[in-house]
Amino acid sequence: MPENPDLNDDISVGVTLPFDGDQLGGYALSKTTLQQASSNIKNLLLTMKGERPMQPTFGSDLFRTLFEPMVDGGEIEEQAELAINDAMEEWLPYIKIESLDFTSSNTEKDRNIFKITMVFSIVGDPNRFDELTFTVEGSGD
Repeated sequence: MPENPDLNDDISVGVTLPFDGDQLGGYALSKTTLQQASSNIKNLLLTMKGERPMQPTFGSDLFRTLFEPMVDGGEIEEQAELAINDAMEEWLPYIKIESLDFTSSNTEKDRNIFKITMVFSIVGDPNRFDELTFTVEGSGD
């Protein structure tokens, strides 16, 4: 049976985001499945559908959802959660979302900022969790 990479510091699982030019070869390597899952989630959710050549369905509708005109208060969060869940189910089914939290604000420079906090686990390993927080920004132009 292959060795579990999470138990061996000499084995890397993948490449973390963002890419770091200070690392050997320009890539920081993830050492655990949870750490790599975090990078995979960021890569998926921050890629717009149609943005990736040869894989037009890869990505999410998160940007489209967050920056549509507001209809009423809670609708944006519901639509954003639906966009996240749809993308995760299709592309990262091995990750279970435990909770999602959205915070939005407008800055004085008229930029819309959405902060998304996700608690997740790996299917089949429900006792280990990780939390990922990332920010999505759009200009008010």
